[in-house]
Amino acid sequence: MAEAVKRAEIDAILKKLNECRANLKMGKVHSCLTVFRDTLVKISRTNMLPQDRKTVMQDIEDFQKQLAESKNFKDIFGPVSFQEGDPETVLEFVQELINVEEENMMAQLKNASETTRNTGDLEPEKFGPVLMMLFEKGDMEKVQGIVAENPKLKAWMVDQFNSAGIKYRKDRKFDSAIAEFQKAIAIDPHDEFLFYNLARSRFEKGDSESASEALKAGIAINRDFSAGIDFLAYIEKSKRK
Repeated sequence: MAEAVKRAEIDAILKKLNECRANLKMGKVHSCLTVFRDTLVKISRTNMLPQDRKTVMQDIEDFQKQLAESKNFKDIFGPVSFQEGDPETVLEFVQELINVEEENMMAQLKNASETTRNTGDLEPEKFGPVLMMLFEKGDMEKVQGIVAENPKLKAWMVDQFNSAGIKYRKDRKFDSAIAEFQKAIAIDPHDEFLFYNLARSRFEKGDSESASEALKAGIAINRDFSAGIDFLAYIEKSKRK
């Protein structure tokens, strides 16, 4: 039993590294780094057989090379040579990168807010990642205050989460898809189509009740939401079979 648990822990670590790669591919550098940091913490706390440790560390080295070569990463940090060595050493370096990124992003947001008449002038491509960082840190009040004044920035954030959710759903990673759609809804709770997408993921996961709840929330926003009404009718009909 102990060996089975250990194998599961190794698999979980490798899965987390794949999550880092997925975030990087979607341009979510901050999410990528924070997941990478948490993965390194888990590695440092996990007892491994020598062969497992070798496999994990090789995957760490491969990912660091991929990260350093990523355009999205270079746009933020420029050329970076990653530290080699034990997970603790790599963890310390990654945390330094996160700290630098957060400080720079917050400084950019502060300067932009001071030099424009209001946050409605902020460019989504430039300041969207700052908002994503604040969202991940749980500073929802500040995020909602900014997007309330900037429809383009709001739409950018919703699109980031919604697109990620759709990708996860197509890959049948329903829990991840649900989490992304819920993030989108937190930014724009008045978009019935986000509730429809949430319902699809819940339904395909096998949770008809929660899917129905999401559809009812979407229909409450728009009583003429035909796609939601039809889907809800389909779910209710399938329950009676």
